[in-house]
Amino acid sequence: MSKKEGLLKRAWNVLLRRGPVSIGKIVMIRLAHFVFEHHEGYILERDLNEPIDQFEAQTPCECKFLDDETEIDQLLAVQPKRTREIIQDRLAAGKLCNIVKVGDKIVHVTWGDSGDVYLPNPSGRVFGKKKVVTFPEGYVYREGSYTPPEERRKGYSKASSSFSFGAIRDLGFHTAIATVACKNIPMLRGMVLFKYLLKKKVTYVRVLGIKFRKVEDVTWDDAPPEVRDYAARTPRR
Repeated sequence: MSKKEGLLKRAWNVLLRRGPVSIGKIVMIRLAHFVFEHHEGYILERDLNEPIDQFEAQTPCECKFLDDETEIDQLLAVQPKRTREIIQDRLAAGKLCNIVKVGDKIVHVTWGDSGDVYLPNPSGRVFGKKKVVTFPEGYVYREGSYTPPEERRKGYSKASSSFSFGAIRDLGFHTAIATVACKNIPMLRGMVLFKYLLKKKVTYVRVLGIKFRKVEDVTWDDAPPEVRDYAARTPRR
């Protein structure tokens, strides 16, 4: 699929899901970002050959990869902005969809991808000008982590990581990569707990179409104070 065809397909999907008003909003946001745009994000890595801590959720649950057609309907129930076609296309392209279920309800989802990966902004800005990033063999990019608001703080994300790190390693991957906004303190604390290492800080600025990108090598000692202090007293580093 060409870049033009991809853009048209995404625009059509947005039109179907949200209506013409949303298309107008997207155009206005694009125009605003042409005038000024600013992102700061971290790139993190997790060695999947390192020991994997086993966490359990507060409620008995099942951690697995999405592999049943009926589970797509269950996923759409918690992520209604997606469409069946989008999910089926992602699965057909080889993306990994790790889900956590309580009964017939999906309470957490995280996606994994490898090879040529399309990254929407702001993650795309963190990796560079191109939105398609090619990851080396053995690397898996973890993204799209979501837990419905009413199911948060119940340990489902922790249980998901305990399962998925081992399952992904068994598929032949040795390193997990993720991006997190510098201001997302709760997510960064989770990354400390899951033994990710802070590798790069990327600052991206665009002013009137002129782009600036700064990349710095960092560690947890360079993280925001709330995260740095948490990392210092957390044994799972």
